[in-house]
Amino acid sequence: MTETKQVINRLYAPTWRWLKLNEEQVSLPESLAPAKVLPEGQTTAGASASVLYGPDCGSGLGADFAAYLGSHLPSGAGYILEPEPLIRLSLVSRAGQAQAASFALSVPGGKECTLCMDYASEEKGEGTLLVDLQIRLGQGASLHLIQNDRLNPDSCLYNGVRVVCGKEAKMDSVQMWVGGKTVYAGYRAELEGDASVCTPSVGYWTRTGHKSDFNYEMVHRGKETSCDVLFSGILDEGAAKTFRGVIDFKTGSSGSVGTENENVLLTGDRVLNRTIPLILCSEEDVKGNHGATIGKLSGEEKFYLSSRGLDEASIDALLVRARLNWIVERMKDEKAREQILAFIGEMYAE
Repeated sequence: MTETKQVINRLYAPTWRWLKLNEEQVSLPESLAPAKVLPEGQTTAGASASVLYGPDCGSGLGADFAAYLGSHLPSGAGYILEPEPLIRLSLVSRAGQAQAASFALSVPGGKECTLCMDYASEEKGEGTLLVDLQIRLGQGASLHLIQNDRLNPDSCLYNGVRVVCGKEAKMDSVQMWVGGKTVYAGYRAELEGDASVCTPSVGYWTRTGHKSDFNYEMVHRGKETSCDVLFSGILDEGAAKTFRGVIDFKTGSSGSVGTENENVLLTGDRVLNRTIPLILCSEEDVKGNHGATIGKLSGEEKFYLSSRGLDEASIDALLVRARLNWIVERMKDEKAREQILAFIGEMYAE
């Protein structure tokens, strides 16, 4: 399969290159097939790459990725979603294929919408799934986004989200990256309207030999805007994770607040955990906060749990479920919660 080199998840403001955190260079396939999308009772309309990736469009994974999809998105892989109260989409990946799907959703002012996107593998074996979502929220609009990664452990996932928020718009999202061998997730929120809000909550479980690369950008332009970014995840022995978290207060964003928190549980010793928080400010009357908790279960805690009859595997399972359930409980859809919890349970049963 012919591939092309691309840069994704480029750091908003570059740091020292020797840290190797400024960007992620990947090899993307030259040929893509349309992903299998199952809209359960929802109406979608086809859209060409030229419509989805015009001058005012972009991708959460970066400008290069948007340009790549603009020239490589196959016919029938573009969707314009109708802003129904509940949209439920299932994307099915096939082994041995590189598949793509791109979505655009515009929620009119005053409307509320829930979008549930579930990614699953049709069969065992290596496959690549590329998903891109572009969102525009009108004045006072509200969107609840849920994305669940239930791909098999040989898969590779690229997932981009870009949202532009109008005045008093509210965007909350819950993303669970617990499947797939390699996960690249990019998220860019542009808080253009005054008093707009964006609250991404992310749970991840990067298993032994797996890799996760995250880039989340919150750009404040309107007055009294707010963002609250929460990451909670687990890194197993031999896992690698990079998290770039950016809060940018532009001139004119007075009264705005941005918060970023990350909680990481290490279940092994040989782990690569890289985090680079970045708060930029060109406005005086703003508040930016970042916090991180990274650690392992202490010997005393393990002894207490083992004295209650739990073996080491059961202790690890209990901790992983607790860490991930904290994010899953934020989902505003019961079916999505049940699907991802069942998948996590199956992973432990293997």
